[in-house]
Amino acid sequence: MNLHSIKLKLEQSSCPEHGKHPSVTITGKTLNMSCCCEKFKEALKKKSEKLITESIQNDISSMFKKL
Repeated sequence: MNLHSIKLKLEQSSCPEHGKHPSVTITGKTLNMSCCCEKFKEALKKKSEKLITESIQNDISSMFKKL
């Protein structure tokens, strides 16, 4: 799983209410998000879960193709 690419995708998002971008940091194997409001943070959390799931599925798929 490539957390750096997920971080970049999340940072491209902007709050629909305030127009601000989040600050995303990687600490070990976790993503920390700093946002302008809780509503945007919750939306980003859902987006990050989706991106992480897709990344893991791609990793597993790649592993099976190499077999």
